[in-house]
Amino acid sequence: MGTLNLSSTASLTPSILESPAFYVARTTTQSITDQTWTKIELTDDNSSAFDTNGCWDNSNYRFTPTLAGYYQIQFTCSVSNGALRAGRIAIYKNGSVWNQVEIYMISDDPYDDWSGCVSGLMYLNGTTDYVEFFAWRREGNGGVGGSSDKCQASGFLARQA
Repeated sequence: MGTLNLSSTASLTPSILESPAFYVARTTTQSITDQTWTKIELTDDNSSAFDTNGCWDNSNYRFTPTLAGYYQIQFTCSVSNGALRAGRIAIYKNGSVWNQVEIYMISDDPYDDWSGCVSGLMYLNGTTDYVEFFAWRREGNGGVGGSSDKCQASGFLARQA
């Protein structure tokens, strides 16, 4: 391992030191309607959650960073827990699906539940761009989450623009 020598005039820019990062989760089950994309109500008010720059909105359930750049975003969610035929989870950017993952079961072979994970690197402009998290199901009992290990999202600034 080498040594990094900094001159007395070297410094890190504040924007790098104050890069937005967040982790939000659901600690209870949320019902979603059959065959309807539903926004998942994740919050940063549970014991393991954090929001380094105040960019997560607990009332709109969205992340709106204040620094432009490339963000690594991930979403993990457990969908249903009985007779599920299909499930989807998605990361939305500015109100539209940006990235999604899904599972479809063959007929007469429903699953009790399904957990999916979707992630990706996206550009956010630091002013108006925002990220939300949605789930969709076909049949099943309509529940998502139930605990923070079954429904969570996170993100961080990977590179400033």
